[in-house]
Amino acid sequence: MATPTAAFPLLLEKICQGHHLSQEQAYYQFKNFLEEKLCAIEITALLTALKAKGESPAEVLGVLDVLRQCANPFPMSQELKNQYTIVDCVGTGGDGQQSLNISTAAAFVLASLGVKVAKHGNRAVSSRCGSADLFEKLGVNIESTPQSAKKALEEVGLCFLYAPFYHPSIKAIREIRSTLKVKTLFNLLGPLLNPLQPDFLLVGVYDPKYCKLIADVLKTTAKRALVVHGEGLDEIAIHGKTSGFLLKETQITPFNLTPEEVDLPRYSLCAIKGQDVEYNAKACLDLLQGKGQAAYRASVAINVGAVLWLIDKANTLQAGVHMAQSVMNSSLAYEKLQHLIEVSHA
Repeated sequence: MATPTAAFPLLLEKICQGHHLSQEQAYYQFKNFLEEKLCAIEITALLTALKAKGESPAEVLGVLDVLRQCANPFPMSQELKNQYTIVDCVGTGGDGQQSLNISTAAAFVLASLGVKVAKHGNRAVSSRCGSADLFEKLGVNIESTPQSAKKALEEVGLCFLYAPFYHPSIKAIREIRSTLKVKTLFNLLGPLLNPLQPDFLLVGVYDPKYCKLIADVLKTTAKRALVVHGEGLDEIAIHGKTSGFLLKETQITPFNLTPEEVDLPRYSLCAIKGQDVEYNAKACLDLLQGKGQAAYRASVAINVGAVLWLIDKANTLQAGVHMAQSVMNSSLAYEKLQHLIEVSHA
């Protein structure tokens, strides 16, 4: 792959005129930034111009290529990975709704149903409690070694992959994101940077206009993915309609869902609000022990059900929801938490 000869100002002008960069061009611009060949002002201008134009799949893939090359690897061969059905249920964040950590609770429920979940996440950025904050509060060692995480995935069926460890290069952009204070393509990358690159993903997106973009990007790494936005949420909604796209063996089709279609009542958006890490941890523990508020339970069940349907563990999404509800009446998910705590501290 040869370095493009076009100078940065020419590329920036090209973007401002509404033209997309190639994957190679995007790759080298962000590689140059990480190698300090572009300054913070230049990369800020690039991010802003891409946002104004609208990011293309090739541009996102170019940035992903750079970050993946700089990442610390997860110690699992492709051959071993192929022996498992590994999923991640994750959101971009940034929806501003301060909801409970639904995808984190869903990960434990999925593990209790025999699904292997590689949960990739970080501390809170725009919310009060990120997935890493919650795992840590629940007693999990979020900075466990990759070998320990691999053992947890194999033995528990669930591991947590702390984003800053696997992607140290992200630090270089953190100050720029903080200063810029507007969403850029980096707000979309979290769900795409799982170092294990799971074949199956449920991805929630903060803005519905990005669902197709994310689905197009995932065609390069995933076998199946459900990319959704739920009326203001970066997850499947129980307060209204969910829309998005289903990726299945390179084919992308529209996806729509309402709670009524899977035998769930509607709840208000306020009913699934979270609070600080202490509150969210208590609510999550209740859910994992077969208790919890009805709206929280419904929200977890519909997201778990979607994953079960996606991986063919349930014939229909409705059947997947019923499977989730059944196991959520037990404490099997709580047992998974206890096992994960033990393995992560070993």
